[in-house]
Amino acid sequence: MQFSLALGALFAAVIVISGTTSPLRAQDNEDNGAIVGYRILGEAVAGPHTIQLQVSPLAPITGTTRFAVRIRDAETGEDIDDAIVRVFGTPAEKGEKQYTPSLNSPFDPVYYLAQLDLEESGLWAIDIEVESELGSGVTVMSIQ
Repeated sequence: MQFSLALGALFAAVIVISGTTSPLRAQDNEDNGAIVGYRILGEAVAGPHTIQLQVSPLAPITGTTRFAVRIRDAETGEDIDDAIVRVFGTPAEKGEKQYTPSLNSPFDPVYYLAQLDLEESGLWAIDIEVESELGSGVTVMSIQ
């Protein structure tokens, strides 16, 4: 009898906990507009778009660096979830320009995600090219 009561209580607790938690998407974690684990590197108007670039880790180091790009209509502020987004990284001193497509997901269409291997320390130029039904735009931001 006690075992079945304890099992019933445990089962009820699992239902309550699972009912109150849900999968978090990137946009659910926006305190200051940044995804958890990312920081906003910058935001710029480029043609008909407002482009926001976020970076992770918070203090980039030599190696793999992740980027999240948010594209909005510059006039209305509405997110654009069907753009073509390209991210380039160019070191200031030596090394090759790198390219990666930036892709979003049906589960989180607001952010286009990409990663580059920043092989050299120092200043890097990060170019973001965007094409959508509104037109095209390009912006360049830097990362140390």
